[in-house]
Amino acid sequence: VCKRQLQVGHPRPWLLPRAASICRAKLLEEVVKGRMFGPLPAPPFASCRECPIFDVRKDPASEAIRLCSNFSKGGNSSVNALYWSPKLISAHASPIRIRDRIAHVGPGVVVWAADIPQCFRRQLNHPRLAPLFVYRSVTEEHGLEWWQDLRNPFGWAPSEWGWQCVFHVIMWRARKIGLADLLGYVDNFYALCAPDVAAAQARALVKMFADAGIDLHEEMTGTYFKGLGWEWDLVSLTMICPMDKFIITSAYLKEWCSAKSLSLKQAQTAVGLL
Repeated sequence: VCKRQLQVGHPRPWLLPRAASICRAKLLEEVVKGRMFGPLPAPPFASCRECPIFDVRKDPASEAIRLCSNFSKGGNSSVNALYWSPKLISAHASPIRIRDRIAHVGPGVVVWAADIPQCFRRQLNHPRLAPLFVYRSVTEEHGLEWWQDLRNPFGWAPSEWGWQCVFHVIMWRARKIGLADLLGYVDNFYALCAPDVAAAQARALVKMFADAGIDLHEEMTGTYFKGLGWEWDLVSLTMICPMDKFIITSAYLKEWCSAKSLSLKQAQTAVGLL
């Protein structure tokens, strides 16, 4: 049982100055959007579980970051380890499924694609769990500050399966209104169809999300799109490996081919990447 009254800190080396400033700016963005509270001069609760935060680059060619919360810190005593999971049976679109759908429709195929911005952050944290969502930051300019998260964070295990419940309701609804060919992966959605029905299908999908109160961004229709790590050209019917992914994959392959053996972590990386 997770004892929320237990004070747990995770002493760790502070982020480098630049990373700390970037993370603090991201925390302030969340405050402005009403998804976080802070900065505070002291922890918001007498007893709380401090969660380490860190930044992950969204794109090798961009300065944009995703703020991650390390709820697995502490191993078997971590917040994530203490949470029950329903172990949902779920299916996601894969590049193979997208490829097969394109081949099924054939020449002239058109795509409607969109994603839901920061889908986890749409979900409210339960108030009684608030002491589990406390962060601290240290910057040269502002010193030590504390923050209270109000929404499901990236890195908390229930965020993932909680969103899966929402995702599958969306997919069920799409099939209910006759959009059975919609493909989805977490918060990304792709509809591939013949050009004579593309406009009507796009309108139906936009209305479905609007009726559910779900915002979309990066919405597009046409014959070219980026999806699931590939660039898709629907005119030439080709799937292209992006150059940044090609360079990273090539470097990994060179390292792995020269190694006498691979660690478990390297094997997991290879499976995930390839």
